[in-house]
Amino acid sequence: MKRTLILGLAAAAALLSAGPGQAQDHDRTNAPKRVVSMNLCTDQLAVLIARPEQIASVSFLSHQKISSVLVREARRFPANRGTAEEIFRLQPDLVTVGRYSAPSTVHLLKRLGMNVVTFEPARDFPSIRENIRKMGTILHRQEQAEKVVAAFDASVRSARDNANRSGAVIGSYAANGYSTGGDSLESALVEAAGFRHLGTEQGRTGSIKIPLESLLAQNPDYLLTWDHYANDVSRATAVIRHPALQKWFTEDRHLNVPSRYWVCGAPFTATAIHHLIDATGKPSS
Repeated sequence: MKRTLILGLAAAAALLSAGPGQAQDHDRTNAPKRVVSMNLCTDQLAVLIARPEQIASVSFLSHQKISSVLVREARRFPANRGTAEEIFRLQPDLVTVGRYSAPSTVHLLKRLGMNVVTFEPARDFPSIRENIRKMGTILHRQEQAEKVVAAFDASVRSARDNANRSGAVIGSYAANGYSTGGDSLESALVEAAGFRHLGTEQGRTGSIKIPLESLLAQNPDYLLTWDHYANDVSRATAVIRHPALQKWFTEDRHLNVPSRYWVCGAPFTATAIHHLIDATGKPSS
């Protein structure tokens, strides 16, 4: 884990050294001057790419350590909870949202004549690059965006150089018994770390609900859960603490990777690959 921390800090330093204010804008005149982000993922892209004075507000999630990598940077900006009333009062000239941001709010903001740009969830490394460049384009910060893409690519290369390559299978389990399939950001990270992904192996796509008994029968080498469930005692997460699951997937087979690194497809997502490699405790071969 010490190596993961060092690599993670190095990746973060590379990204933030290419941080706000360093790239030259070719056209500041028409660039948005009051940007409001309603989505955790667009929050962090904006923080990395925008000039600080461009950002009027970010979502409250970016201020929370459990969900955001860039907490310290995001807390420089006022937080919003994504309601139409507060967004309207901020008088933004650009609002960034995710595909699954509250549809009624997004629809109302558009009806009020606001410039709303929707970002799709990143499902792989190419789509991460696409979203970075998209943010650079709408902010008129293309040069800065290319620096962030370059830092991301360097971090991915570093992770792949240290890949486990054991061919072990990693499955995942989440609230309400959902498991992630292939063609997802999770599968891309697992495979980049040198493992096989259970959902991909079974030909599943998207997130589907599977019974606990089925997961035990499938018996992946490792089980992956997200750390944001650690303090959640809701009925939805009770299945993750089921005695049978805990007994079957003992501590050495249960991977708990910080979810803030891959809840969004973002430049620092590559750090999750390092975490996966180190969490197994197995050397590369």
